[in-house]
Amino acid sequence: MPKQDLHLYHGAISTASQRVRLLLAELDLPYTSHLVDMLKQEHIDDTYLAINPKGLLPALGDDCNVVVESNEILVYLDDTYGGKRFQPMTAERLNAQQTLMTLATDLHGYSKYLYYEFLFKPLVRKTEQQMQEFEKQQKDKKLVAFHKTLSEQGGYDDEQLLSAFRSVEVILDVVENQLEADKYLLGGDVQLADLSLFPNIHRLQLMGYPLQQRKRIRRWLKLMKKRASYRTAILKFEPIKLQVFCVSYRLFRQVRGDSISRLAALA
Repeated sequence: MPKQDLHLYHGAISTASQRVRLLLAELDLPYTSHLVDMLKQEHIDDTYLAINPKGLLPALGDDCNVVVESNEILVYLDDTYGGKRFQPMTAERLNAQQTLMTLATDLHGYSKYLYYEFLFKPLVRKTEQQMQEFEKQQKDKKLVAFHKTLSEQGGYDDEQLLSAFRSVEVILDVVENQLEADKYLLGGDVQLADLSLFPNIHRLQLMGYPLQQRKRIRRWLKLMKKRASYRTAILKFEPIKLQVFCVSYRLFRQVRGDSISRLAALA
């Protein structure tokens, strides 16, 4: 194994950061942690933009190499330090893994509408000053529009939320079917595809997303949460206050009658 000097720039509850921490834990790789507070907009300050001009988390520094896309970081770490242990040996399964990891990226894009709305909206709405700074520093216009809608209009309308919900359902159908024969997505032990998809599906579960009919996904979630990497990479970084807030806000939305369950009924 090559000598490593890993530096991870990550967010405590960023699902993309959770993916990378899961693999670091599975590989038992030491790293220097640089927590970036997204609520304080540290991911768009000049210091972090010098590391990742896109202003997105996570970023991995390894000697002179900087890798900034979470799925690319997974492959880089497994190629460099894992001996491809978390990648399938056959071309067919490798192609399946690549497809699933692409779906994980798509799932993040759709599901964020749902958990920003139903799980922790009061925490992530930006002030007018924060929004101005975000618009100035962040070059991704779609991401700017996403936060502008939440922060200036107070949330997303039913059309946006229903579109996101239906897209999530399509992806969950694929995952449910993929789990038909095996306890993990590609058979045998956990693979990069599992680590890539787990954080966002776990986040959906925390939000109260209707998974009752998805028995295989619920079984898979239980298996993933039994792994030591789940405690090291996810639970360790979730403050108790945040957990309490999310549970309380979810219940508040249920009592008010505009929870994710209402949206599911409309779909």
